Amino acid sequence: MKTGQITTTGSAVVLFDNTGGHYSKLTVKARTANAADMYVGNATVNATSGYELDAGQDVEIDIKGVVKVYVFGAASHTATFIAV
Repeated sequence: MKTGQITTTGSAVVLFDNTGGHYSKLTVKARTANAADMYVGNATVNATSGYELDAGQDVEIDIKGVVKVYVFGAASHTATFIAV
């Protein structure tokens, strides 16, 4: 199991890196204190191309192999994750 969180900067940032392919499931959650939506996707994720998460909402992602998951949000918003 691996857990963590990241604060966004207004551009896409790596939330999770599965180098080594040790994990198979990832849950990403936008913190309830966030004032705006966050977006989950690849390295080019933004407000028009990502999977939208409202404050407090989460998404579960099945992952296989080496993969990086990125988040995009306004500066100072936080996303948390747990990988198993």
